[in-house]
Amino acid sequence: MNANYTVQDYVENCDSLISALHAQSILPIVVGGTNYYIAGTNNSIRNLTHTALAYQDYLVKKRKIEQEQPIKTDIEYTYERLCLVDPETAKKVHPHNSRKIRRYLQVYDDTQVPYSTAVPTTTIHTLRYDCRFIYLSPDDRANLYNRTDARVLKMIERGILQEVEQFEQKFSILKLLEKDPTALQSGILQCIGFKEFVTYLKDKKEEQKCIESLQTATRNYARKQENWFRNTWASAGSTLLNPPILYELIVSGDKQEWIEKVVPAGVSIAVSLWDSSIEINCDVEKYLVTEPRSGVSKTETWEKHTCEICERTYNGPQEWADHLRSKLHKVRKSKHNKKIKM
Repeated sequence: MNANYTVQDYVENCDSLISALHAQSILPIVVGGTNYYIAGTNNSIRNLTHTALAYQDYLVKKRKIEQEQPIKTDIEYTYERLCLVDPETAKKVHPHNSRKIRRYLQVYDDTQVPYSTAVPTTTIHTLRYDCRFIYLSPDDRANLYNRTDARVLKMIERGILQEVEQFEQKFSILKLLEKDPTALQSGILQCIGFKEFVTYLKDKKEEQKCIESLQTATRNYARKQENWFRNTWASAGSTLLNPPILYELIVSGDKQEWIEKVVPAGVSIAVSLWDSSIEINCDVEKYLVTEPRSGVSKTETWEKHTCEICERTYNGPQEWADHLRSKLHKVRKSKHNKKIKM
């Protein structure tokens, strides 16, 4: 709970290991990790090293302030307020993303400096490593969701409820939440697998609802991970001098297919990077990804679009396009045009 291990620490540790492996002519393979840490290691879209250090300095100052002053619980953390104090950051966050909005406003409240100034980002034009990205995409999303639901049930069988109870006994999280209701939105407490069981700690009869909540959160996270690689790295291509090379491997729940198709393809891609002179019996080009999936890319801003006919405002190009295609808008537009003709 008291350890402070940031993305900057992770990047420095990775750099040391990668350098050591290169010195031994060994191909480093980084597997897993959160999306933010993967981006930090490759430093693709922005100077995360500078950003991480700046935010780390802010956290140190924040802890000193919290020790000297009582926690404020009556501050208004709204998108409208973020637009007033930091319009640049407001353009880059969805109005419904309450967690990020709160984080940005807390930086402003504690430092009296907008987040866009306190934690600046610097666009760069090259990847730190010559690398290949390989991500796995399920052939059937319904099958993926069934597996994530089953995984949660397996976690229950293996004692996650007991772990949650032990965690509460050791750290008294419920008492912490009485003092600071926002505690679940930062640090380890925001991780999937604890906050979903807070109501269970208060009332054991809520166990089933909490299990279903964890299943929902896990499904949502799996979907985000599925889209992140393609949308992030494919979108980055237009801003980098050496665009990332991204491969997508479609997987199913069939173990034999994994052995016969997926593993050989992944090995061939790795070999093509390490030694181009080695002949491989696989057309790796067919796995290349060059375009992001439909939707808002990471490089787009949440610009506002107001529909005068429906008297509503929409966030970002995707919401706006969906609204213009909706039946309700078309009906209202038709009625509006008829009134004008009259």
